[in-house]
Amino acid sequence: MAKYSDANEFGMKKLDIRLKPTFKERLHFAGTSAEYSSLEICVYLKNKVGVTLELENGQIATADELVHLIFNESEVGLTSSEAHKIFSLWFSSSLLEVQLKPFHLPYKILQQWPQLLQKYTTCDKSDLELDEPILSLQRNVFYSIKEEEKLDDCNILNLLYEEAKCNILEARYPCEEGDYYKLASLQAGIELGPFNPNLHTLSFFRSKVNGFLPHHLCKPRWLLKLNFNAKSGPDSHILEQYCNIPLSTTADQLKKKYLHFCWALPYYGSAFFHGQIEKPKTMLSNIFGTQDKEVLIAINSEGIYIINEDENTLLLGLKYHEFSWAFIKSSQPCNPDCFPSLYIQFQVQEAEAKVWKMLQLFSKQAIMMNAIISSFVEDLKASNNWENTSEMRQNISLDVDEVDIGTGSDLLSDTLVPLTKTVAKRSNSSASCISNKLYRLSLTTFNEDGDCISSTGS
Repeated sequence: MAKYSDANEFGMKKLDIRLKPTFKERLHFAGTSAEYSSLEICVYLKNKVGVTLELENGQIATADELVHLIFNESEVGLTSSEAHKIFSLWFSSSLLEVQLKPFHLPYKILQQWPQLLQKYTTCDKSDLELDEPILSLQRNVFYSIKEEEKLDDCNILNLLYEEAKCNILEARYPCEEGDYYKLASLQAGIELGPFNPNLHTLSFFRSKVNGFLPHHLCKPRWLLKLNFNAKSGPDSHILEQYCNIPLSTTADQLKKKYLHFCWALPYYGSAFFHGQIEKPKTMLSNIFGTQDKEVLIAINSEGIYIINEDENTLLLGLKYHEFSWAFIKSSQPCNPDCFPSLYIQFQVQEAEAKVWKMLQLFSKQAIMMNAIISSFVEDLKASNNWENTSEMRQNISLDVDEVDIGTGSDLLSDTLVPLTKTVAKRSNSSASCISNKLYRLSLTTFNEDGDCISSTGS
């Protein structure tokens, strides 16, 4: 029996499904030990619905088995065979996000969460003990965006829309300001229905603007009171576009339009990692010193993107055929302030010469970034549109002992691909994704001979 309960403290409804495994599943769960007992596992969907699974011997249930049970429940609405390719289980909190592999045991990973935080984050002891991840059903980072664009299943598209909306509202998908207002108006049409001039007024949106726009576009209340031109506020921009949506447009059509916009973003469907970069040297920093800048690193099947979350700005975006990389272990493993690094090397045109730029990303999650990049590149190498080439020069001088040649992990794959280049067979549609914010990055520059000719860092 399944039923909806009241929204909980997370603002989520709970779909309470007491799933009874089949006799065959019960034998499988109980096959290794008799000491395991009945366990409730709650899996949250991006549409703010929580699915409670009551499992016998749930401690040894795999991620794949949980997904299978969820998809077999008709009330969830994900009975399409394609859903198994599109969605995966994730453990996520504000400190760490991990997509589970089919064989992972969610219960075991939850038990080991503090160890994962200690290994992959910089959180202090109190955060480490208090952090509680949510087990959620989200988009599989390895699912093809091209395949996603062909989908027509409304239930699947609804969950993809909800996830894309979350990333827009959390400013993980940097956009132009006008695009945020356009997306907000589409969201209003989806959630509020057709425009009603008696209900959907300027004051209505002014009180709800935080639910339609990222934080950086929502002005504080005291600024709103000082703003004499009410038509220049974010609420008026949303209202202006919302009232122009044809009354006959359905919510499903608006969701598809929302997704069409997001699909065009280079970082759509990314896995996100936390890291920091060195700020470029200035006269003041030479005197007083400077702190590293925290950044968000987005990685998907197309490339890697460095995002300044505070300013909602894409600092650097590179397709896989445009860069090489190397993962470097910490030179002082016992020093908590000495992080592993991911070096990114790419070519640009300066004046009349081509030069190589190198960016160093400091992050305890660098090994995870290296693993996902390696996986995507291996997939690309296996396709007919890619080939290996040895034309990339080894511009980075590294001691062999510093390079991780693979450490392995029972929870996360820690593989290494050395500094090599995988180059696409170029087509006319191929376009560089290099951002114009290079001046805000601390970069080392090499000439064609591999000589360092300049550095804007320490």
